[in-house]
Amino acid sequence: MKIYKKSILVILTMIIIWTISGCSLGKNHEQNIPRNKDEIGKINTLSEETVEDENNNMKVTFGIMKGPFTLYYITAKEESDIVINFESNIEKGDFKVVLVGADDEITDIFEGTTKGSKTIAVKEGESRIDIMGEATNGKIDINIEADKNIEVKNDNDMDY
Repeated sequence: MKIYKKSILVILTMIIIWTISGCSLGKNHEQNIPRNKDEIGKINTLSEETVEDENNNMKVTFGIMKGPFTLYYITAKEESDIVINFESNIEKGDFKVVLVGADDEITDIFEGTTKGSKTIAVKEGESRIDIMGEATNGKIDINIEADKNIEVKNDNDMDY
């Protein structure tokens, strides 16, 4: 009879420990979800992604996006202008496209659902165009026009 009681006690103790551990793991996961725009970029998630890229014209459709993702890498031999043509349809969440310059200066290109064109001065060196979102879904079309002093590559063109 003593073995039976000890077995039950051990099993109940294990169930209690397992339940407490499971609950605390869920809380830690919740702490990792970005709660505001300052936390965007700490976690990267992109689901149901479709990317079409042809001659610096990129079409991206995404189901759920959290964090920054680089669309283009830009190498400028000297300071030059690029023209970015864009159209976005964001169904849910916060969304932004930025240029991260060679000096790590961030230039906003556009936010949310919009359509337009923007001319941006790119400094000599390596820059990139990033998309950022928080619980975002939608689609974007981006086209980059650059002169001969600028080389534009997407992630598939990069040599790692």
